[in-house]
Amino acid sequence: MLKKINFNEFEKADKKDWLLQIEKDLKGKPLSILEKELEEGININSINSAEDINQPLNIGRENSIWNFAESFSDKTTNQEILESLNRGINEISIPYSNQFQNQLKEVNPDFISINVYTNSFEDLNGITISEGAIANDVFDRSLQTGENISEDILNNWKSGFLSASTKYKKAKTLCVDNLHVQEAGATSYLQIASIFSAFADYLNLLPEDEVIPALNRSFVRIGLSKNYFLEISKIRALQYLWPNFCKAYTDKKVNSLYILAQTSTSDLTRVDEKTNLLRLTTQAISGVLGGANAISIQPFDTLNQTSSALAKRASINIHHLLKEESNLHVVTDAAKGSYFIESLTKEIAEKSWQKFLEIEKEGGYIKSLKDGWFQHEILGNATAKIAKVKAGDRTIIGVNKFENNLEPKPSLQQQNDEDGFTPIVKIPKVNYAADVEFEKTLK
Repeated sequence: MLKKINFNEFEKADKKDWLLQIEKDLKGKPLSILEKELEEGININSINSAEDINQPLNIGRENSIWNFAESFSDKTTNQEILESLNRGINEISIPYSNQFQNQLKEVNPDFISINVYTNSFEDLNGITISEGAIANDVFDRSLQTGENISEDILNNWKSGFLSASTKYKKAKTLCVDNLHVQEAGATSYLQIASIFSAFADYLNLLPEDEVIPALNRSFVRIGLSKNYFLEISKIRALQYLWPNFCKAYTDKKVNSLYILAQTSTSDLTRVDEKTNLLRLTTQAISGVLGGANAISIQPFDTLNQTSSALAKRASINIHHLLKEESNLHVVTDAAKGSYFIESLTKEIAEKSWQKFLEIEKEGGYIKSLKDGWFQHEILGNATAKIAKVKAGDRTIIGVNKFENNLEPKPSLQQQNDEDGFTPIVKIPKVNYAADVEFEKTLK
């Protein structure tokens, strides 16, 4: 018979006792070897205890159920969308085009969340959207194209937003698309800071009586990197800070921020592309454990011009595995109480809020984009990450470590995103494996 264990018999130990024991086990090596830089400005320590967190953070989620989302292009056919829905997808993200109505034929907006990305609210005349979001993010478009953020553009956004908010009463209409900021190389705290700064500048455009309704219908799309614990903590920090941000506008409780998390292409590879399935899975788990409302998982061959049916099916099946096999939807905020994740969440939240206040102090998000310092901070971080991959200090399995020489190497071309002066400094998407993969094809 097994002896019943009474855990009260164990001696209580505080962090000081643990540090003494660890120093002994390290046999003269410094405790600093247990520290690691997760990203620029975020250092982690492997030694965490209850003394480091005071009490677990409340991120405000009522459950851990997430929508199975998929992002489509303006070239996607109606058949492809219906096939995805039949396999379990219940949230669609799609850019508006003149084929929009045909693409969504037989898709019932009362049962499927539809997120429409548009350059003009006026495009949506005659379109039925019940649940979902209408995303027209002027700032995101400017960062991708270099388009100027003029008074006319902002006034058109304002009038279109007010009209859309009246017409589509259930849809989320105050939308910030932060995916490109992540895929351009921004740190986790710069991503969150820019989200709040973008929301602040949009709210400043609205009449006072429209601010609280807008906050209650807020939506953000963010990117997920393969940095597992960092991404869990990033999403938790974003949710934790949302009520603090809203307090600047109202003392009343507002709805939680709707978060669509999409797996990022920055960490994917073209060579030995099926290894991307591992990256996509950990990215998706980060989104679930972080508490995203919806998760969009890219196909493992998404860096190619067209994705295969197998890759699309595998992405949807990751959702099913995480829910039906792993039951990740059962526990709300499963990361809560973890000394390490709580400490990391708090650190990201503090740095994000400091950076947000810095942007506001310098004149707000629009001014930071026009001045260009925001973009250059991202570009500097992306350049540093690429250099670390080339030097082998940042590992990408199959690219700069454990390369699979049995796989045929695809034909690759270097990308050149320099195309002259634009009113707003553009930030291109980055892929950290690209330079190393390209150099190997030349050998």
